[in-house]
Amino acid sequence: MPQYNPKEAIRNGNLRQKQRYYERSIRDAKKRLKIAEELEDEQMITRTKTLISARQKKLREYIKETNKVYGSKRDILTRDYDREQITYRKKKLDQSNKTESQKHVEAKIKSGQWGTKINPEKQAPHMESTKLEGKSYLYDSEDPQELLDKYAGKGKLNKNKKGFGNKETVHVDHIVGVDYNSGKETDWIKIHYSKKRIHIVPIKHDVEHEE
Repeated sequence: MPQYNPKEAIRNGNLRQKQRYYERSIRDAKKRLKIAEELEDEQMITRTKTLISARQKKLREYIKETNKVYGSKRDILTRDYDREQITYRKKKLDQSNKTESQKHVEAKIKSGQWGTKINPEKQAPHMESTKLEGKSYLYDSEDPQELLDKYAGKGKLNKNKKGFGNKETVHVDHIVGVDYNSGKETDWIKIHYSKKRIHIVPIKHDVEHEE
């Protein structure tokens, strides 16, 4: 097992986040293209296709240069074409259909008491390539920030004597990593909320344990 290096883990996390940024920019351009095609706007279609090609080229060059500079033993980044495709999310739940737990998460985030950004340093011990012994981990192919953006407020918060706690258990739509206690893959996560130290840990749904 490679030795855990906090500085290297944070650096690699930041490099991957930049890759995610390029992937999002490609998806955004593809959404524009879909609109242009629906409007049958030939000029807009041509311009948008050019934009997509330019952004894909930037991503290719970024991955190549990053691996050249930092990937002495193995590639730090790999191209993930699935992340460049347009996906459609389900409509948000009507407020009346939300649970008290979900409303509580939204209120905490809206008030600024809980942040909306993953903390790379806290997340690193729970990532496949930088995991610490005894920790559950997300696969490197997963983007913790995207998981947070998609699933925050979609699960169930833990409870304590004062009411709701700051850990939300959520069922996601695919296998995201490995639960350490069971040693099995899982499609459940626990979001650990705070103002600046948010991170995500895969869990086995029917076993309560803290990371």
